Amino acid sequence: MAIPGQDRIDATVSLDLAFSGERVTIDRKSRPKTKRRSTVKLPRRNSPQPARQTGASVASLKKKNALLTRELSGASRELSESLEREKATSQVLGIISSSPTELEPVFETILANATRLCEASHGTLWLWEGDVLRRAAVHGAVRTAFEAERWRGGFRPAPGGPLGRAASTRQTIHVADLRAEQAYLDRDPFVVSAVELGGIRTLVHVPMLTPNAVVGVITIYRRQVRPFTDKQIALVTSFASQVVIAIENARLLNELRESLEQQTATADVLKVISGSKFDLQPVLDTLVESAARLCEADIVAINRHDGRVYRQVAQYGQSPEFAAYMETQTIEVGRGTVSGRVALEKKLVHVADVLADPEFKEIATAKLGGHRTVLRGPLLREGSPVGMVLMRKTVRPFSEKQIELVTTFADQAVIAIENVRLFDEVQARTRETQEALEYQTALSEVLGVISRSPANIQPVLDMIARSAAQLCNARFCHVFRFDGKLIYFAASYGLTPEAVQTIRNAYPLPPGRTSVAARSILGRAVEEIEDIDADPDYQHADIAKFLGYRSNIAVPMLKDGNPVGAIVLGRPQTGHFPERQIELLQMFADQAVIAIENVRLFDEVQARSRELSESLEQQTATSEVLRVISTSPTELQPVLDALVKSASTLCGAEDVSIFRLEGDGLPVVAHYGPLIAPRRRPPSRDGAVPGGQRARSRDGPPYDPRGPAAAGKRAVRRYRFATR
Repeated sequence: MAIPGQDRIDATVSLDLAFSGERVTIDRKSRPKTKRRSTVKLPRRNSPQPARQTGASVASLKKKNALLTRELSGASRELSESLEREKATSQVLGIISSSPTELEPVFETILANATRLCEASHGTLWLWEGDVLRRAAVHGAVRTAFEAERWRGGFRPAPGGPLGRAASTRQTIHVADLRAEQAYLDRDPFVVSAVELGGIRTLVHVPMLTPNAVVGVITIYRRQVRPFTDKQIALVTSFASQVVIAIENARLLNELRESLEQQTATADVLKVISGSKFDLQPVLDTLVESAARLCEADIVAINRHDGRVYRQVAQYGQSPEFAAYMETQTIEVGRGTVSGRVALEKKLVHVADVLADPEFKEIATAKLGGHRTVLRGPLLREGSPVGMVLMRKTVRPFSEKQIELVTTFADQAVIAIENVRLFDEVQARTRETQEALEYQTALSEVLGVISRSPANIQPVLDMIARSAAQLCNARFCHVFRFDGKLIYFAASYGLTPEAVQTIRNAYPLPPGRTSVAARSILGRAVEEIEDIDADPDYQHADIAKFLGYRSNIAVPMLKDGNPVGAIVLGRPQTGHFPERQIELLQMFADQAVIAIENVRLFDEVQARSRELSESLEQQTATSEVLRVISTSPTELQPVLDALVKSASTLCGAEDVSIFRLEGDGLPVVAHYGPLIAPRRRPPSRDGAVPGGQRARSRDGPPYDPRGPAAAGKRAVRRYRFATR
């Protein structure tokens, strides 16, 4: 018969608890079964032995059940804690994966889980920034006085304090009672404030380690003396490793993103450079915008050297007032400004705080712009700096990567500037070649006119006026002649006939200061009036206003140093005339002098030829008379006839007569021409005809002193035919 409560449990109770990789097994085995006999001897009813055995078995079973219950409860608690740790770890990993570049959520989650799972009052996560520790995150209730005292910014922990030992030894520092620490006994301000203001008694500092450095420390606190368990410290150490992973992931992703942004910005700049070969400004604007965005700068500007000083040519982030102010400012070489130092040293200059720099002199400029940290990188072209400047409105130095990026942008700016410079040089050379070709063509045309008009100067002067006005893009061109005393208006191009007549009416004029042509002829040099309204000696201001020109220039035409005229150009804008145009006008002036001299020489040759021809004709006539004399030594009439004929030919006379004094009369002894000459007894010396007789020619009607009209119609016809 079975005894109640004595059921045999032939089984193994096994509990597998996944906690920190441990396996806990609880086994309970019953006594081995015995083979049931076919006959059972029952104890006697009143025997006390079975009752005692049953009570002992029940007590033993209860004791074992209680032990099993405690073990099972501990295992369940450990399992629950393990599940919570696994859940916290999963939560942290989830946040790291969902926010790979944002560390604040990771820090907050890790501290919240660490303080909750380790039963801490609060916790803090510290990060190293340079040589100081900065609070990156805090979780839990912190006393107000301690909060105000502790979190005033970055600080350097004392080497002997718990936090300093954790950072320097790279080991976990567990303090059971902060009041017993030597740092507290030595009255370290940081430790004293933690105990007396924060009420902290127990703490643990767990460093966050990379292979080469300590990136920070996780600290959890208790306000009572109750040390943390090894499992809790191990949990915080695991959280510290996760923080390092998150920081490293964020660093790598940020570097990747920054690298991608830099490559994108570089590609954008290169794209703008390739698309703006002829225009530098879009490239510079893109550079300053990219530099400000990638280097986290508030203000970026680029300055270029104009030969004397540096001037701002592009900017980003400047206020309208500051931009207008900087456009009027020039930067001189020297240590008084950051840009001046770059120009002086020809290397990058980084000033953490310009207001704290004793050499910095532009305090008013810094206050107007509101900048404190300044990074100035030179854009070197053949050793000459151009300059890019980055500014921050807070004292926050630029990182090494940002400085490298500025150097990259500087190189791109130099490439863009050089490309535009080379293109401009090619374009300028092309324009110069084209202008030279046009100038040579114009000069050839003038020479062609000179060769075609050796005896006429006017076509040459007209061609010079037209070519000069067109090639120099002038409003008009005038050409003046000078005879040694007065200046005469000779040719013009570009004006209406009415305007030309207005100019012509003002001449001739003597040399003087009244006009630019008069000044040029008087001074025998190039004269230029850059602004007619500003010249008090110029007396043709009304004509200038009427014709619409503001500046003019005159180039003298000199022969052997003496002026023979001037070429004048006028244009509607003020300013200096280019040197190439002045050189062109001087060449035109030389050609005009050549043309004038050619005409003079041609006229002289023609006059000389006429003189020689007349002399030859005279010699021929003399020879002819001498020949007649020699062939008729005894006859006078052939000689006289030859004389009148030669006289008519040489002197261009229509009618020639020779009178011979005979007594009181002057008879015609020889005659040549269409008029009717008297035959004998011509008019006396007082004009009367002797004896009242009408004189007749030897072969014609009587001579009539009233002229050809009275000699008959035939004589009139002969006279008109001869004088036609």
